[in-house]
Amino acid sequence: GILHGMAGWFDISLNIENNIKINTGPFSAPTHWNLTFFPIKNFLNVLKGDQIHFYCKNYSTGLSTAWEWTVEMKRKKKSIYQTLHSTELY
Repeated sequence: GILHGMAGWFDISLNIENNIKINTGPFSAPTHWNLTFFPIKNFLNVLKGDQIHFYCKNYSTGLSTAWEWTVEMKRKKKSIYQTLHSTELY
């Protein structure tokens, strides 16, 4: 298949005793926090057995938030693609 990017969401328990949870996943009730899409510049043709490694970091500085993500694809244990992306939100 073709890989265009990675989707992200979170699932958190705020209070286990009272069962207070927030889940922003694709099968959960909508919240004001949406799913996040982390695009990659060059689409990847992924074959059965390929490994996709996704690393994501978040940096908050004052009023802005920066995201940095790396996508690496390995085929037969050899890295054949790696890219770094970043964005800043205000």
